[in-house]
Amino acid sequence: MLKTFITMSDNVLDEEILRSEKPDSDNLASATTRFLTFLIDIVIYYILSAVAGVFIGIFGDVNDNVLVYTTVYTIYALYYIILEGTTGRTIGKMIMKTKVVTLDGEKPTFGQAFIRTISRFVPFEFISDWMDDSVMWHDKWASTRVVKIA
Repeated sequence: MLKTFITMSDNVLDEEILRSEKPDSDNLASATTRFLTFLIDIVIYYILSAVAGVFIGIFGDVNDNVLVYTTVYTIYALYYIILEGTTGRTIGKMIMKTKVVTLDGEKPTFGQAFIRTISRFVPFEFISDWMDDSVMWHDKWASTRVVKIA
């Protein structure tokens, strides 16, 4: 990361300002790191879905397929959209020390987080990492990349 130091008057007060770097081949997260991140996030998603399932079982109708499917897909979408839209990082990305950035190295917008999330529902999207340019479709379509952080 680029680091800029600002010194204020004669005091030894330095404030470190961190600026994110633009994604390049040196700081992109590897396919292995991204896969492990996915595994962590999917476990968290299943835990959240199980908790929602308990609430549906207590207060709703578990035989109402529309309610169940709407709930689990909403949890999935909100997990990614809220976390990536606010911080650029899901819990899996926090653990694996990666984050989503725009092509300019900035935090993604909620619109980009939404596009990334919806794109994950495309069948066989997961194999796009092994295609011609090694950029997953949800990153390509949202103009984002996942980079390693310190």
